Amino acid sequence: MQEFLDSLVSHHVLDGGRLVVAHAGLPERFHGRASGRVRDPDLLDVDDVLGRRVVETAEHGRVSVREENAAAALEVVSRFAVDPRWLLHLPATTAPVATSAREGYLEHPDEAFAAYRADGVQEVVRQEKHMGSRAVALVCRDAAAARARFGAPGGATGAVWTRTGRSFFGPALTEQLVGELRTACERTGLFDELGTGWLLLDGELLPWNAKAEALLAAQGATFEERPHAWHLDVADRLVAADPARSAGTRRIDVDTTDEASTAAATTWWEELTAAGGEGVVVKPAANRVRGPRGLVPPGLKVRGREYLRLTYGPDHLRPEDLQRLRQRSLGRKRSAELREHALGLEGLARAARAEPLWRVHECVLAVLAMESEPVDPRL
Repeated sequence: MQEFLDSLVSHHVLDGGRLVVAHAGLPERFHGRASGRVRDPDLLDVDDVLGRRVVETAEHGRVSVREENAAAALEVVSRFAVDPRWLLHLPATTAPVATSAREGYLEHPDEAFAAYRADGVQEVVRQEKHMGSRAVALVCRDAAAARARFGAPGGATGAVWTRTGRSFFGPALTEQLVGELRTACERTGLFDELGTGWLLLDGELLPWNAKAEALLAAQGATFEERPHAWHLDVADRLVAADPARSAGTRRIDVDTTDEASTAAATTWWEELTAAGGEGVVVKPAANRVRGPRGLVPPGLKVRGREYLRLTYGPDHLRPEDLQRLRQRSLGRKRSAELREHALGLEGLARAARAEPLWRVHECVLAVLAMESEPVDPRL
């Protein structure tokens, strides 16, 4: 049967090329061709990612990718990334808040509350920002699920990768970590609850444990419509299932229109950063939100003065240095966050709809290409 199916033609070209009988998912540019890319729609053709690209997204319209950035992204993925069959998503960057005018501060929570208030967002979540490495973990329920959906590259049952798609660990350690995450997911009943054979998790890897933040996608579903409280509850359940390997995320709910609420949140931020914490990320409680100007930023980071001292130098709070730093340009970073976030959502939606893998990778590589744009790395 396999030999018979493999011998079949991919499509017919009739009437001198005026009529093509093909699967609806075969792009016109492949009509009349018989390459492996035509026979296997999951294969990524360089034409899908090279050159100046325009990717259509549901949340942010058309996102343009520069030719030189697309080439850099393709090189990184082809040389360093995890097996492309796992690579469904790369998380977006997070922009800092607007520069504070408050004396002695470069960043302050007031600017985060004001920004979301201006976008019509009343309820936000302020959560602790850990000094870890952003990580995406794909966890299959078992080997059969890994083979059925992802082909189980190397016999693996999942993968864990960085913001640029690189594997954190070698095969053995990766499989061990995936196994521990799978056990935690089984204990919480997530696979059965969501009716899925795989889960895509977003979080951070710390030197001593992992911190889950959000459940990105599962078989046939994405979860950007679920409020942050739901995502953080899932994370808490995973921590309870494996407290030795997982860490929770401290957070508080804030009403941006209530002075007492914002004052309490600011005090919490001051205490957190005074104790050595990096800072916080402020996010809309509803998760995916559209405001009068379109897609609202998914998060704004507010770093503490001690962490910013490590970033900008020990003298950054001197009046003359602080005045200079207050002129820093945030426009490109904010634009990148919105574009990368929209691309990430688009890629997840395509994966949930089981579209060909090249359609998912169109979004993934576009996110990676955004990282090649000239943006101050200290932001």
